[in-house]
Amino acid sequence: MALKRVTLLDSSKLLNGDGSLVRQRKIPTPPPAKGTEPSPLLAHEQPDAIEKALTTVYEKMPHWVQDNASIRSGYRYIENSYHECAKSLFFLHNETMNVWTHLLGSLSFIGLAFGTIYAAGPWSNAMEKASWLDVVMWSCFFIGAIGCMGLSAAFHLFACHSQDVASAWNKADYVGIVTLIVGSAIPAIYYGFLCSPTLQTVYIAMMAVAGTATICVSASDRFRTARFRVPRTIIFVALGASGVVPIIHAMILWGFDFVTEAVSLGCMAIMGLFYVLGAVLYTSRFPERYWPGKFDIWFHSHSIFHIMVIAGAVTHYIGLLYMHHFWATHSHTCALARAGVAKLIDQTSRTPSNSSYPSIHFPSDTGTGVHQSTEMAQRVTYRRRLSYNTKSNKVRKVKTPGGRLVVQYVHKKAKGPKCGDCGTKLPGLPALRPIQYSRLSKSKKNVTRAYGGSRCGHCVRERIVRAFLIEEQKIVKKVLKSQ
Repeated sequence: MALKRVTLLDSSKLLNGDGSLVRQRKIPTPPPAKGTEPSPLLAHEQPDAIEKALTTVYEKMPHWVQDNASIRSGYRYIENSYHECAKSLFFLHNETMNVWTHLLGSLSFIGLAFGTIYAAGPWSNAMEKASWLDVVMWSCFFIGAIGCMGLSAAFHLFACHSQDVASAWNKADYVGIVTLIVGSAIPAIYYGFLCSPTLQTVYIAMMAVAGTATICVSASDRFRTARFRVPRTIIFVALGASGVVPIIHAMILWGFDFVTEAVSLGCMAIMGLFYVLGAVLYTSRFPERYWPGKFDIWFHSHSIFHIMVIAGAVTHYIGLLYMHHFWATHSHTCALARAGVAKLIDQTSRTPSNSSYPSIHFPSDTGTGVHQSTEMAQRVTYRRRLSYNTKSNKVRKVKTPGGRLVVQYVHKKAKGPKCGDCGTKLPGLPALRPIQYSRLSKSKKNVTRAYGGSRCGHCVRERIVRAFLIEEQKIVKKVLKSQ
């Protein structure tokens, strides 16, 4: 007697009046027609059928999953199981790129963290000079990058569990984004204000408070809905843009050229460009918005946003290498930053443009910072010149080594009092008011009261630079003595 193939009915659809399940019954299926070969596999065992059974379309998903109507297919079924969600790592769906990009990114930054701190490769000479505070600042960035990408990968992987679980992981994803933004800003502020501990502490505290406030806002259930897609993007972009304020302040204090090197301004600009571009694509839902159904699996807006985040984080990592290398090669002294004060003196004292600093030599224990600070002061003060009436015989036009035409005083023809130090005749202009600066603050003080007479700008700068270098020498001696 030939055996008949049987199938099972879905017992979940057979209910009694009281809601209890009806006993399962085997329903015989008709035998295959004559002249046809029975398939070696059942229909639900066919490869195409298996692939279709793993995912579904937008219309069949619950409302809390329907976030982007332009992605038409590739949705996973609601599993209510972490184990079943984890299995989705190994088949294609519309979250595959979102999961794998940040999962691999998180693992890569874990390797970078250990490689940078413990075996820095070509940067080992610089990393050997890292203090414990440098390691803490680097750790802030690595924790932010690893946490952001790891939580993001977990959210996209377990989003098919249930509504409550997806909501919890979504909030964790927002916390990771804030952690990356704040963790990236902290080391940049640290290196940018290495010579001003007070401002350094203030700006780091401000970023921490702003990040905490953003986390509190993102914890709201309404915040994660599709209605608030644009507002939450604006909030995160605004938090990232707040890191520009300390950089601008550092430029005002130390000058553009110094800040460009100290905080690797080029890398920071490229990083910001990656983040902003990714946020714009995420908000505008490009490209799936214009070609619905064409980017369901690969390279939809959210997956491109993930790639931009990784690119921005890698760029920031490269920038941190340059920041640390810059400060490590200058022995972590602040003479370079303090020499930026000479730029302010050059703007206010209206001094000859071809002034050069004398060679100032101290014992060898001061390191290279002494000579480098003098060179930086010359370079900073040489960039800005003040123009006067070129028809007067008190000034003349000269060319800088870079080929720029600037105005220079002619001391021999100038009328006015003599410098109290070098005896050079000072121009008899009412605007000539030599000033000095205190060691840490930028408050103006009358040179006449401090030095007992007027000084030319060359001598004023010489006095200030010498004072800074003497202070640096004292600091270095204290450090060497403590060791």
